[in-house]
Amino acid sequence: MEKETAPPASTQRNIVLFLLTLVAAPLVVAALLSHLAGSGVVILERNLTFTIETAIIVTFLVGYLALRRMDHRYRFPLAVLTSNIFLVLLIFSGVTGLYLLFLKSLKWSILGHSVKYWHVMASYLMVFFGIMHFSQSCTLVYHTGGVIRKFFGRLIKKKAEKNE
Repeated sequence: MEKETAPPASTQRNIVLFLLTLVAAPLVVAALLSHLAGSGVVILERNLTFTIETAIIVTFLVGYLALRRMDHRYRFPLAVLTSNIFLVLLIFSGVTGLYLLFLKSLKWSILGHSVKYWHVMASYLMVFFGIMHFSQSCTLVYHTGGVIRKFFGRLIKKKAEKNE
């Protein structure tokens, strides 16, 4: 039986950088936007959905560049992971948009202004499409979970062999 080899060090490094970027990119974008807006608060209420959407775009651009440099065997599971993170952000953005619009509609109704209903419809659509695509991609995660487990299992096994 053929012995499986661990991925090259460059691929391991790219995967770690890719996963760190998924966490760091939205935080960096949010911090930059709040700094430009001149506020000490990390995410401003009025710029919240814009911040999330910008973070999604930045995360995908950096993620795409990282995936292009990776070994083809590890691209698919990470692409699925990225799409799920994107869809969670999409759902969060839609729910947050609805919440903020609800608060604003209360304030606007007290002040006598009208609510822009296309904002409400856009938020509902974001939530709907986010949930729909997220449920579809969950099956992909289930199938590719074995690939991810095998990859990290090899890393742990290789580390244990080095320590012996």
